[in-house]
Amino acid sequence: PSLAELIQKSNETFVQGMMARDAKKMASVYAENAVIKMAGMPDMTGREAVAQMHQKMFDAFSNSKGSASRIWIKGDVVITEWQMVGTHSGEFMGVKATEKPVGWNGVSVTWYDQDGLRKEEHSYMDAMTLMAQIGKAPKGMKARAIPALAQKPEVFVSKGDDAETKNMETAKVAFGAFEKKDANAFVGTMADNVEWDDMTQPVTSKGKAESKKFFEMMTKAFPDTKAEVKNMWAFGDYVIVEEVMTGTHKGDFMGIKATKKPVNVHGLDIVQVKDGKAIHGWSYMNAGEMAMQLGLVPDPTKPAATPATPPAVKTGTGGPKTGAPPAPKK
Repeated sequence: PSLAELIQKSNETFVQGMMARDAKKMASVYAENAVIKMAGMPDMTGREAVAQMHQKMFDAFSNSKGSASRIWIKGDVVITEWQMVGTHSGEFMGVKATEKPVGWNGVSVTWYDQDGLRKEEHSYMDAMTLMAQIGKAPKGMKARAIPALAQKPEVFVSKGDDAETKNMETAKVAFGAFEKKDANAFVGTMADNVEWDDMTQPVTSKGKAESKKFFEMMTKAFPDTKAEVKNMWAFGDYVIVEEVMTGTHKGDFMGIKATKKPVNVHGLDIVQVKDGKAIHGWSYMNAGEMAMQLGLVPDPTKPAATPATPPAVKTGTGGPKTGAPPAPKK
């Protein structure tokens, strides 16, 4: 069988495992030393770690169902945009069950080996959206609506032609504008009626003006912003970019006052290009990754700090140094 056929068979097994809520079956399509990188979380290595991850999600969210809305394929790389819905019926990131309905959007980039097994995977989903849906996000944060499940995914295969190369050039200009702090260059890559869906935000951004406003807010809040492109692919009208945004939080950002802390945030953008201009974009990241680095929320992967033990107080010694009441006179 060809690599494409092996990948297809592997994915069918994965979907069967997901539908049956069988974490071990899902993990069986990963290589023994497979690595999963989830934005804002520690890396996972090996089938056992993969199985444990999926089992934890099954335990936390009962009645969970998933679907793929779009799939992009190029050689040994498959990029899948997906949705999950369910009920928060078990502990998730230290939060006890709330029995509230939840749903989130995600995207995964998967590399396959010659046997059609998953050898590396990068996944992006917003944990803060889930926390907002169960009422545990920072005050004032609005949750994105629970997504509808797709009935059948759209599939796109890379052609590797000149048109795809030109579309990638458009994306390179947009990302390069961050380091140059050139707002006009940024929006110059966009159509007037561009729409952008940031999956960490509750609503869709529409038009160049809103895109420019976001760019200016970002570059003022993080004046040393850099967007390092890690991977870039083109599939017909679509360009998909994996990047790492770095910078120092020196100004207001989304209502958050400057913390002077550095951030290192991983993300993935899907850009639809027509006639050399971006007409629609979708951004995926874990807002919790930045929130943890800015000290806005605790890191669930690290143990809570142990309170300092107060000094021992001898009964009846009194005085201002110990804070104990004076000893009664006999």
